[in-house]
Amino acid sequence: MNDRERDPFDESEDTRILSIPGETPAASAGRPSLVVIQGDNIGKSYPLENGTTYIGRAPRHKICLSMGSVSRSHARLYRIGDQVLIEDLNSTNGTFINDRKITKCSLGKNDKVRLGDVVLKFVQGSDVEANFHREMYQMATSDPLTGLPNRRFSDEVLSREMARCLRHARPLSLLMMDIDHFKAVNDKYGHVAGDFILRSLVETIIPNIRREDSMGRYGGEEFLIISPEITEHHASLFAEKLRAIVESATFHHDSQDIRITISLGVAQMPEHCESTQDFVRIVDRRLYAAKRGGRNRVVASD
Repeated sequence: MNDRERDPFDESEDTRILSIPGETPAASAGRPSLVVIQGDNIGKSYPLENGTTYIGRAPRHKICLSMGSVSRSHARLYRIGDQVLIEDLNSTNGTFINDRKITKCSLGKNDKVRLGDVVLKFVQGSDVEANFHREMYQMATSDPLTGLPNRRFSDEVLSREMARCLRHARPLSLLMMDIDHFKAVNDKYGHVAGDFILRSLVETIIPNIRREDSMGRYGGEEFLIISPEITEHHASLFAEKLRAIVESATFHHDSQDIRITISLGVAQMPEHCESTQDFVRIVDRRLYAAKRGGRNRVVASD
């Protein structure tokens, strides 16, 4: 059985994007998109490739919408050139186009697609509006200095990962790091050097985290790393590795060598953790225990 003949409802299959030969780079650059205008990640744009794209709550889908009102495999889209068809896959809450429930229909410019509590707008990829939505999403979710996800987006990622790990009974660990005596760095070298240190720290850390980890700037000189599928013990070893890397690094700015250290708190999600705030509160408490204990250290227990 070839890819086109496989059952799209088979939960064992990965998402498949069936490419249509002959799409040019120009066509790809101007491809139509769905933009989230209601629900999680408002402003996020999903460019549509030629072929079939599945949309639903299942993480394997190209368009993954994690809200509970969306079915695991809610709908599928099929694109040929600028033409896009959408088909409901017997979803629990139905698929609506401009508030009209549909089974299958074509999408037109500015159509609103509602799946459960999520609403997406159909736009052309080259539209000024599509570019505006992308820029607004980038501004709303990213820290402008480091380019990392900001606190709001990190909280959304953490919420999704907590739900996934609870659902599948898998471990999830959280690391919070803070630059030691960062105010002294700003006072001695200036705020421009302080910004340089923040960017350089990120550039030092990022190559040492896994692809599935998510690092975000949580505020000031605090950073959060979300690490799925690892226990507290292994997360503490990971944190110690990062601490040692930063301690041994020298950052060169304006003909000056600057050395810094970091403190880290580590925690694994408790079995009955009820909110992201509760989880962050645990790791934040351990971070400050590391600071009170002399800094430049990892604390992974209470």
